[in-house]
Amino acid sequence: MLSSDVKYIFSNISNNKKNVYKRIPTLNTMRQYVNITKRLGFNYEEGLGRGNQKAVTLKRIDGTIIGELKDMKYPNNSRESMKLVKDKIAAEKLLRLSGIYTTNSTVYNENDLSKAKEEFYSSKSDRLAVIKPINMSGGLGVNVRINENDFDYFWNDTVNIIKGTSNREVNLMVQDYIEGFEARAVVIEGKLISIVARIPAYVVGNGKNSIKNLVQIKNRKRQKCAHLRKRPIVLDEKKEKFLNYNDLNFKSIPNKGEFVLLSSLSNISNGGEMVDITDDVCDEIKSSAVKSIAAIPGLYSGGVDLIMKTFEDKEPRVIEINAWPMLQSTLYPTYGKQYAPQEYFLKSFYAVDQFKNSPKQIYDIENHNDYVRNLMIFQQMKNEIHKQQILNNLEKL
Repeated sequence: MLSSDVKYIFSNISNNKKNVYKRIPTLNTMRQYVNITKRLGFNYEEGLGRGNQKAVTLKRIDGTIIGELKDMKYPNNSRESMKLVKDKIAAEKLLRLSGIYTTNSTVYNENDLSKAKEEFYSSKSDRLAVIKPINMSGGLGVNVRINENDFDYFWNDTVNIIKGTSNREVNLMVQDYIEGFEARAVVIEGKLISIVARIPAYVVGNGKNSIKNLVQIKNRKRQKCAHLRKRPIVLDEKKEKFLNYNDLNFKSIPNKGEFVLLSSLSNISNGGEMVDITDDVCDEIKSSAVKSIAAIPGLYSGGVDLIMKTFEDKEPRVIEINAWPMLQSTLYPTYGKQYAPQEYFLKSFYAVDQFKNSPKQIYDIENHNDYVRNLMIFQQMKNEIHKQQILNNLEKL
């Protein structure tokens, strides 16, 4: 993402209302599910999963069990689908076989720095790279828009983050940096819920204050919002490097109205913001998100990370799929409309169960046929995509 992309987003969104959340009961996804299941009046039982995480057993009125929300898994998502999306290379292949625009990655281990650097820049020395872990989520260890001079620094940064957060084998992906801005689409039970642009930390100049001062001012404003107050913008070495690459530093004074990006990492914990763009993007972008979930066998709910150049981009790139997306950007966007993905899941899950199994006692779910119809349409899409994958794979034999 470039500073010009941030300006584009704020100049073209239909809803630029900034949300200030005075209080948020909990940011834990499973605790939210417990609270919402109770509020909607569905029969359920609380439990614990791995790591003492909350779990919810979903029940019919007569007490029989329909399914579980446990260990960061939706009931309809198969274990195989979760393994597939964690294997980013396998997911890329499935997306390409499905005719979906995506990335083209190469995997290396931690000792392959020289090899990776030589292979990536051999064809073109001014290429920009993305370096990220092969099996981590939440933006951890992701570094983007890396030139040849800084490749070693960001490679080692990713390696150190992997080592510091797990005992797993250190494997990294290197791929081309794609121009445009990143957005997270949330698809629940085959239904697109929202698309939220993920904006890295930035400031807007006033012609008077330095970047450092503007960050201090912005952090004071973030303190007023329950969703942002524990996520201040921190001016660290990586942000300094990012600014230096754009011939800026912490003492630079941006012009009035000038957008200045401070980072390439677009998650809220790094000082970023979330802007709802669901009603602004074209149908092709929405379709790409839903088709991406449909392309993974056994996957019905998940998050899709997209890169687009504009809201009218007919060929957005899918860069990642997550089988258990964090829903905070959908529930608590910094700008724009709020959505209720967990409520949609619960109503859909119970409505579909009642349609399939006809229990004697049923819940009164408003527009229950819509949930069933949406899932049936999605399943049909899934079947058609899987046929296409088989045909495309056979052509390569």
